[in-house]
Amino acid sequence: MNTIPLPSVEAPQDTSRIFDVSIKPLDRLRTIESGEFEDIVCQWASGYLANSENYKNVAQLGGSKDSGRDIVAYLDDTMQTFDIFQCKRYKEPLSPSVYMSEFGKLCYYTMIGKYNMPRKYFIVASNGIGQDLRELVEHPKTINSQLISTWDKYCKPKRKIVAEGLPLTDEIKDYVENFDFTIVSEISPPTLLEQFSTTSWYKYHFGGGLRQRPRVQKPQDELESDEVTMEYVCQLMQAYSQREKKTITDIRFLIFHIKIRLG
Repeated sequence: MNTIPLPSVEAPQDTSRIFDVSIKPLDRLRTIESGEFEDIVCQWASGYLANSENYKNVAQLGGSKDSGRDIVAYLDDTMQTFDIFQCKRYKEPLSPSVYMSEFGKLCYYTMIGKYNMPRKYFIVASNGIGQDLRELVEHPKTINSQLISTWDKYCKPKRKIVAEGLPLTDEIKDYVENFDFTIVSEISPPTLLEQFSTTSWYKYHFGGGLRQRPRVQKPQDELESDEVTMEYVCQLMQAYSQREKKTITDIRFLIFHIKIRLG
């Protein structure tokens, strides 16, 4: 399978999103299309996680032939050690019925050697995961038994994992029973947004790129002693002296004189 390495960060051509702050980030995350959601996850992994996790490269696979690997982050130049980020853009939190086939792909493709066992496996869903799936992730040993008991429903049918269907053979069953699902964890939508907001890519998807201008302090009523002798102040005194046809050297007199003229 050909991977698509993440290119060097360049400013997107469409910058209109920078000025759009009308939609709350969480609401927008739930409604964006799946392609952009994968882009966000890839940019987050590359822009936020790369340094802390020591990633050498982050690749976006996607498509129908990704074998259950939307995003792959490699930890060495040999591309044999990596983390997987599986993206799901759904209107509702993920349930076991939706995700069980992804666990099946992970088991099957590592079993046949299509790719190595990942160091970590992250579920990244636009609406998070539901309570039933969360309980499985929190108790990873329960995934083994539930995957086996539901294999015929969620993994065996045609085009679920492979085009011709995938019966639960003794070899697959034994592999699933011994699979280490402790590598599985979730990246929640708020966590994804909070961490992604620190990257240079965030503003192009969620807006808010213009920082608020700092509030300018109101000028003070009286000058400091060192300010009275500033060249600008001296020149200003000379200008007022020429205008009023009298020598003005005291700032207090100038203020008093201006107040009288203004009534």
